[in-house]
Amino acid sequence: NRAVQAGDLSQALKHYQEALAEDPSLADARADYAVTLGLQGKWQQAEEQMRQAIALNEQDPLYLSNYARILDKLGQKEEAKKVLQKAYLLNPKDKTILLALADKATLGGDFDMSM
Repeated sequence: NRAVQAGDLSQALKHYQEALAEDPSLADARADYAVTLGLQGKWQQAEEQMRQAIALNEQDPLYLSNYARILDKLGQKEEAKKVLQKAYLLNPKDKTILLALADKATLGGDFDMSM
């Protein structure tokens, strides 16, 4: 979304809302909407939107890794770890997912995280 790239998050949210009003089944638009809400610190709304995006496409590891971040921000650390592990199982070579898992293991002192 060009508005996100330009830093105009309010405009980006408006575009996503319009797209989703026209077609609520647009999983990518819903996921991007959730991420943009997160960029504004609206974590509860972001969680709701990302959960809906995942319901539309359960096999997208990017949705899951973003959802894990949102859950983490909401203080749901254990659930975030489970979601991140699921994302890893879907795409074990994704560097973003691997880094997120490493951060969770190191920051949480969980050096025995098993996949």
